Amino acid sequence: MTDWKIEKPDADEKGCGIAHQWIQKRGLNWDILEEKAHIRAVYVGRDYGGVGVAVPMFGVPRQNEIIRICRPKNIRYLNPAGKKIESLFNAQVLNNNDNPVIITEGITDALTMIQIKPLAMEVVSIPGTLHAGNVELFEKLAGRVVLIAMDNDEPGEKAANELIKNLHFVGAKAVQKINIPPQFNDINEWFINTGETDILIEVMTSYARAVDSKKKISYENSNEKTAHVIFTR
Repeated sequence: MTDWKIEKPDADEKGCGIAHQWIQKRGLNWDILEEKAHIRAVYVGRDYGGVGVAVPMFGVPRQNEIIRICRPKNIRYLNPAGKKIESLFNAQVLNNNDNPVIITEGITDALTMIQIKPLAMEVVSIPGTLHAGNVELFEKLAGRVVLIAMDNDEPGEKAANELIKNLHFVGAKAVQKINIPPQFNDINEWFINTGETDILIEVMTSYARAVDSKKKISYENSNEKTAHVIFTR
């Protein structure tokens, strides 16, 4: 892999420019995501098409654990060569808490939800619909309320149904789809067109549907997470 820092010293500067434009185009805020998701502008090798946005897979910005999301045409998700997807994106946020979780299809939607999410919720994602069938990825979601936000298309619907089955298999407490309006393909497109309010209302409604479906909420139990606690920001 060519080191552009030697061959092309301005690679970092160009990468930063590309990265900021990419994030801005999607209605997102670089400063917020840099703090919350550790996004950064790096060069990840000529074979990957050049400079762009890189997101550490496990929250720690190490070169061999990044997913590049600002990508050239004809290239979708770029992971280290030969590296098997062994964890959900952003899965480290699930450590040491039992918060409800939103699981998205793809990192762009995950970054959108990370930016606008309620305080007591976590966000993870699968890199594509094919990973919905990998039960091992979802073991950390046992015992949690999980909201699913797959893309608004046939593969997304199929993946959502597969996720529901697999999440119940690993012991999720409750599972509920987030209803993306039919005119929008995904969470990010919805956010770009309407802002965060409608999305957060749907998240709150989906959470209420999930816990109501199990009839396990007890507002006298301080260990239960009520809607008021979940949506304090």
